[in-house]
Amino acid sequence: MIHYSIPFIGKEEASAASRAVSDKHIQGEGSICKEAEAFLRRMLGSGTAYLVTSGTHALELSLMALGISSGDEVICPSFTFVSTANAILRQGGKPVFCEIEDRTLNIDIDDAMRRVTKRTRAIIPVHYGGLSCDMGRLVREASRRKIYIVEDAAQAVGAAFDGRMLGTFGELGCLSFHSTKNITCGEGGALIVNKKSLIDAVQIGREKGTNR
Repeated sequence: MIHYSIPFIGKEEASAASRAVSDKHIQGEGSICKEAEAFLRRMLGSGTAYLVTSGTHALELSLMALGISSGDEVICPSFTFVSTANAILRQGGKPVFCEIEDRTLNIDIDDAMRRVTKRTRAIIPVHYGGLSCDMGRLVREASRRKIYIVEDAAQAVGAAFDGRMLGTFGELGCLSFHSTKNITCGEGGALIVNKKSLIDAVQIGREKGTNR
């Protein structure tokens, strides 16, 4: 029997879980959650990190914060997990699928730009297997067309492009801590906010529409 993946769980993880239970800080924004968010900020070197329930949750929250709605188009690669497209559909938007590069299995920037219309609001590059497309070029192309970038970095925790951590190029970056990923908590994920004007919308969305 060859396992699809075997998560590495050591003494530190067991100790942290035990501490959360004994301190009764098992909800979101508990002390250990704040430690993890601080760690992510240090690791990425920029952005504001928010723990969420999954990489899917991070994608959904991203498109909610951007105000994607009926009539809006969002470009994403044809080769990805269903959550990438589902997050667009959940907001009433239209997924516009583009081709991928043979070499990296990442978004084909030339094809993606050919699919831009006046209704295009965002583009979601998927960093497959921890690799990315030319994010420098994608940022330039998207900026010129005033299109948001939401990085699906579910498989790219700790990976970088041109010396810069993936998840920090776009306005928003989505990480996954599913048991198949290189950092895991069973399920779980994180949303990296790199545009300060989106922080309020993300915080309110993560708190189910409340503002404390």
